[in-house]
Amino acid sequence: MLVICLAGAVGAVGAGVWVWHLPAARRQIAASTSQKPAAFTELYFTDPAALPKHLSTASPSFFGVTVANHEGTTVVYSYLVTVQSILGTATIARGQVSIAAGGRRDALEQFTPPQAGIAYEFTVQLLGRPEAIHFTGMS
Repeated sequence: MLVICLAGAVGAVGAGVWVWHLPAARRQIAASTSQKPAAFTELYFTDPAALPKHLSTASPSFFGVTVANHEGTTVVYSYLVTVQSILGTATIARGQVSIAAGGRRDALEQFTPPQAGIAYEFTVQLLGRPEAIHFTGMS
């Protein structure tokens, strides 16, 4: 019985040494036993409490948007800011911004409604990505 256990242990050690010399096996073991930080992007309203709920037709209303890059590398984000109402959909802003890993960028957007008494839904989205945020204001 002892001989069988000893032979099994020697065989297991031998198999472990053999597997350890395979590069793919070493990569898999390293990936399975270590944790890399999650890569993600944050998109949020810079000051949610200050979002304009009542929109003036006489002067622009402003709102801030922040994009924070936690992807681990520099990312070029394409963004689109739109407003939708019973009058249709209009583009407020569109562009690209490059943000270094660990960095963030703030933008201040503005909108003056063309007509009073209408609800407007604002959407900020990162194109080609799942991140999007919304809020509603009334003129």
